[in-house]
Amino acid sequence: LAWARTLLKRIAALSSPQRGSWSITDRGRWFLSLPEHEAWNRIGKEIDEAYRPIRPTRERLVQFREAAAKGDPEEMTVRELLRLWGARRRYRATVERIRRDLEAAGLVTEPDFTTEQLDAAIRIVPYPSTREPSGTKVQGPKEEVASSLTELVVGNIPSATGGLVCTPPDAALLSAVSIMMARDYSQLAVTAGSRTLKGAITWETIAWSTLNSRPQYVRDCLEPHPRVARLDQPLLEVVPDIASRGFVFVQDHTGRLVGIVTAADLAAQFALSSKPFLLLGEIENVLRHAIDRTFAIEELVDALDPEDDRSVDGAHSLTLGEIQYLLSEPSSFARLAWTADRAVFVEQLNEVREIRNEVMHFSPDPIEAHKLATLERFLAWITVLERSIIDDAASG
Repeated sequence: LAWARTLLKRIAALSSPQRGSWSITDRGRWFLSLPEHEAWNRIGKEIDEAYRPIRPTRERLVQFREAAAKGDPEEMTVRELLRLWGARRRYRATVERIRRDLEAAGLVTEPDFTTEQLDAAIRIVPYPSTREPSGTKVQGPKEEVASSLTELVVGNIPSATGGLVCTPPDAALLSAVSIMMARDYSQLAVTAGSRTLKGAITWETIAWSTLNSRPQYVRDCLEPHPRVARLDQPLLEVVPDIASRGFVFVQDHTGRLVGIVTAADLAAQFALSSKPFLLLGEIENVLRHAIDRTFAIEELVDALDPEDDRSVDGAHSLTLGEIQYLLSEPSSFARLAWTADRAVFVEQLNEVREIRNEVMHFSPDPIEAHKLATLERFLAWITVLERSIIDDAASG
């Protein structure tokens, strides 16, 4: 029955304005008006269509292939590529689907769309001749897929493709030091051309050289073997080098130096990736504190699905969806004594729950700014609501 309700809701034959309440829509009544055999066929086809993954048409993929064969490949951003498959972020299933569809058409992106920033430009080019594509016909996708399609790679860090300030080895040291001070850099790449890395200079190498001599040129303070990472290299592989040396230079698939990742960049990425989890954790803590002070454990069992027989020993045993169900009841919400409209609260909590479900599916792409703002606003709101109750109890 649960599956039937979900499927029929997906094709707008049923609606569920609140948990536990289902109603037949006008479209559902139209299905019921049809002869039984015709209704079954129509419902089955609509359900299949509703769950069919969004993909570019066969004609569109053929256009990509023809353009690539003419030497004028289609160019777009990673974000635009994802939209063709009905996606906004690079979840594992999305990446698998895009790669299989492109390879089935004898195509691949250059650079790899999994290693670039969302707004970076990529081209759709013929599959490399050194590897056999999964097929030249645009039909069923290949089953073999790389096992680490959505792991965080070096290219997912913005600074990895943000460009690199370089200096030649024969440049005056004073010039290099001035660049580092003016731009607040801790290191500079020392190069001969865009692909020949001669080394690096850092404040540490400058200090050591100054202790032993009077360096005049960049070459006098050179660290000859700085670490270099590839854009498609798993980030975890290079974290030890960044931790011990403070940075790694980054090369693209052609060997050209395109950026740098420092310890500060890693810290910024960690803060960006962890913030949604921290906000969601704080939201759940406030909600559970409010529920524990208001409801007896026996009352919380009613928030569970009737077929769920797990034990409940406090609000921490409830999921966010179960908390939403509990507080959707007017009498239950009134017991919190919060100065807030229940309908508005439940609507906002439902948005938070949907964001939580999205966050819990790993993607190397950051959550959208407006969703992060939704979490921040909701946390600030319920914190004020709950704190007012606690302050009133303390003063009374």
